[in-house]
Amino acid sequence: MEKNIKDYLHLYLGCECQKMGQPDASLIFKLTGISYDDTQNIWWAYFAATEEMYAHIDDVFPILRPLSDMTEEEVRDIVNILLRKPKENLKIEWTPDRSYVSVRYGQWLPQTDYDKEGWESCDLAICISSDFTIYNHAYYKKGNGTGVSNEPLYHQHDATKYLLSKHFDLFGLIEAGLAIDKTKI
Repeated sequence: MEKNIKDYLHLYLGCECQKMGQPDASLIFKLTGISYDDTQNIWWAYFAATEEMYAHIDDVFPILRPLSDMTEEEVRDIVNILLRKPKENLKIEWTPDRSYVSVRYGQWLPQTDYDKEGWESCDLAICISSDFTIYNHAYYKKGNGTGVSNEPLYHQHDATKYLLSKHFDLFGLIEAGLAIDKTKI
């Protein structure tokens, strides 16, 4: 299915944008609104500037951030939002290309129901992939063997609001050519 910017731009109100056709490509504007003109069947985007400024929505490119641009503080914020309690000793591990981050936040030992299965320990981690899929993994250890299960993950709606407020590309708009990668300008 082909993506259309009109289906996503409203989620990024407040983000910086570039307008196609500007004589100066370095001009960046803050997106302040979107409206639909049903008499002309046109979507308009509005910008904060010294005077009222607007553009056809197809000429607007939001400047968004890929996962690789996420700071350690933002990773901690996401984990704390998802777990609803601050965690201090987080072990944050990125893949070399920064397309995946794993945050180990705790460990279960055999005093739980899992010891009935003979598990020796269990490390808990929140994992985020480059498409912003978020997992709550439990890595079980038993002798020389290991196992992984996905545990319930709550408060994802709050994590989504947070990621949108930080202008992360949650929908693959950069790859689709509908947004600009902030790390490349």
